[in-house]
Amino acid sequence: MPSIRSGASASALLVAVLFLPAGLLCAADAPPSRFGPDAPELAHLGEFAVGVRTLHLVEPAQADVLAFDAARGTAPLHDRALTVDLWYPARTRGGERPASYTAAFPAEPPAPPASFTVPGIAVRDAKPAGGDYPLVIVSHGYSNDPAAMTWLTENLASKGYVIAAIRHADPSITDAAGFPEPLLRRPLDIAFVAKDLQASLAAEHLIDPTRTALVGYSIGGYGVLTAGGAGLDPGGNAVKLVPGKLLLPYTAGGANRDDVTVKNLRAIVAISPAGGGALAAWGAEGLRTIQAPLLLIAGNQDHTVDYQSGARAFFTQAVGAHRYLLTLKEAGHSIGLNPAPEAMRQHLWDQDWFEDPVWSKERVNAINAHFITAFLDLYLKDDGARAAYLNVAVPESDDGVWPAADTAPYAAYSSGTGSITVWKGFQRKHAEGLELLQAQPGAAAVAAPNADWALLSRYREANSSLQPDASRIVFMGDSITEAWAREPTFNANPHFVGRGISGQTAQQMLVRFRADVIDLKPALVHVMAGTNDVAGNNGPESDADIEAAISSMVELARANQIKVVLASIPPAADFNWRPGLKPIPRIRRLNAWLKAYADQVGIGYVDYWPALAAADGSMKSDLSPDGVHPNSAGYQAMQPLTLAAIQSALANK
Repeated sequence: MPSIRSGASASALLVAVLFLPAGLLCAADAPPSRFGPDAPELAHLGEFAVGVRTLHLVEPAQADVLAFDAARGTAPLHDRALTVDLWYPARTRGGERPASYTAAFPAEPPAPPASFTVPGIAVRDAKPAGGDYPLVIVSHGYSNDPAAMTWLTENLASKGYVIAAIRHADPSITDAAGFPEPLLRRPLDIAFVAKDLQASLAAEHLIDPTRTALVGYSIGGYGVLTAGGAGLDPGGNAVKLVPGKLLLPYTAGGANRDDVTVKNLRAIVAISPAGGGALAAWGAEGLRTIQAPLLLIAGNQDHTVDYQSGARAFFTQAVGAHRYLLTLKEAGHSIGLNPAPEAMRQHLWDQDWFEDPVWSKERVNAINAHFITAFLDLYLKDDGARAAYLNVAVPESDDGVWPAADTAPYAAYSSGTGSITVWKGFQRKHAEGLELLQAQPGAAAVAAPNADWALLSRYREANSSLQPDASRIVFMGDSITEAWAREPTFNANPHFVGRGISGQTAQQMLVRFRADVIDLKPALVHVMAGTNDVAGNNGPESDADIEAAISSMVELARANQIKVVLASIPPAADFNWRPGLKPIPRIRRLNAWLKAYADQVGIGYVDYWPALAAADGSMKSDLSPDGVHPNSAGYQAMQPLTLAAIQSALANK
């Protein structure tokens, strides 16, 4: 509680105390893992007492990225020591003093780190209660500490999970030079700890190593997505930011990819995950290789890692997984830590590590604990009854209805059935400001009625900042175009503007054609569409459906005096996110239509097959990492054809 000046009267002090919210009076003494009466049903503590102990692991001969020698192009090797805090179901005698946790976060420069203490419910070194529990590895945010995530670690341990939270000992977030370390170390640390504990704790019969989950917050979210199977883009900015190509061997197709991949993985939870935006850690397609069920939790006002290119895009791209996206509307980035301890409430910098500007942190954590419990119980404990908490009656919580005629007690939890469409496990008037989407493996994202289906918002800010350019060339497309716009050969032309979005079909491109093409007033638009239509990303489409969307884009462009180059659909023998479709004949047939249509209406056409296709109609293996998307060499092979087609179309009066 804020201090009162020594000159304040006793009556003033009494008034101040009487009118402070009760939660604030006890917040400093309340363990964050214990929630109040308004928490959703599954948020509350479980049946077990909780123990905690500390482990010390060493990973030998690891590259010290912060000691990288640029002159020699090498990093020295050292033994990396990792401390792991372990929470578990325990037997306690009663009366033991519960643990408290102390840590320090970087303060606003030039102040020294700000220290804090968090009360807990766990008893240090208590005897485990039984064994063969699921194992959950937790990775905290940049410059954070497990002491700030006890809202989750203690809570899950009370429900029959063993929680291993890694102390990554990051460099200070205030020193930008330290950023390469978490980019390199996060997935390596997670995979190493998982492998070590799957063996050592199984030997103690404390865990079942075949039931493992990962939970990560912020940069820890980047770590668990990568360790959970997402393929880092060899040409992405995450790889480029780590000196000496130290991250390259761990990327998609890299020689050491297995070293950053957790085995026996049953579920992944990523809260405010980093990796999107300018970092572009997995490129356009890397998240497709995640197969474990995935729960993403984010605020749609997250301006730290960006919601649209972060969690929202990850949900769309991770088509290999049964996935969920829980969005807290108007929340920002800080939704993964405990409520701010009293010591961290004196300065805004310190408080903002913990608190959201809009949402109560106790409320955020209770909601998150509820859904994480349902998710882990379903996928790690095979508790099918928990699916009802995830299969909500309406995607937008605000649309839920609880008829006034229902006579259930005021604090009753919704059944989510029949005429009651308030989300299951929530109380009356307490399911507000949330959205929950889900999609099955291989299926396009299931959008709520008001969702940005075509991602009109993706380039809104970039479009508004463009200066007039009479020679502008806009490239409209999907992930192939999106990745192309990051190539040096593309960016060497100041008139080229990339407007590709991963996973999109021609229909989605048509919806955003005015915002991302016409309103930019280009001289010409290069349209490459069809790959995701053939793959069925938004469900089955006929050839006529695809042709109608593409011809509509052409008609819109010509009506606005914009010249057009239609591109062939690139070769592909298979789609790794929708295997077994055998798309070559259909792609050939659509390309024949594209050329004939372009000739008929007098617009440009560019055929990339001579540059990219093998004799059997697949993409040449040396020009693509996955048989669908060109690599840098592939884009270089396309470049002369692109330039020639553009020049010809511009010259055509």
